[in-house]
Amino acid sequence: MIRIEGSTRRPYAGALFEATGAIGNHGGWVADQKIYGNMMAMVAFEMPEPRIGDFLAALEAQGIVLHDRPSLAAPRERDIRGQLVLTFVHTDPDVRQTVPSFG
Repeated sequence: MIRIEGSTRRPYAGALFEATGAIGNHGGWVADQKIYGNMMAMVAFEMPEPRIGDFLAALEAQGIVLHDRPSLAAPRERDIRGQLVLTFVHTDPDVRQTVPSFG
């Protein structure tokens, strides 16, 4: 498993949309996604291991600063699980979600 942590000053909706699009553009797919208001998002994905380097470069081209960029040894021809954690740096108030009552 590979863990990628990054941050951006871009609006969260656009940055998250482009980051998940980059996963698909590099032969991967999103397995799970958690959004924590407009502050942070976690995207679990799987992708062919040889495409990870190009995926990381695509994230950086979108204005996402990667922290502790993972080192990539000679990739094998296999799918690898990954987790992308994005922090959105801004001064906007947190987005509040209305949770409907149930029961």
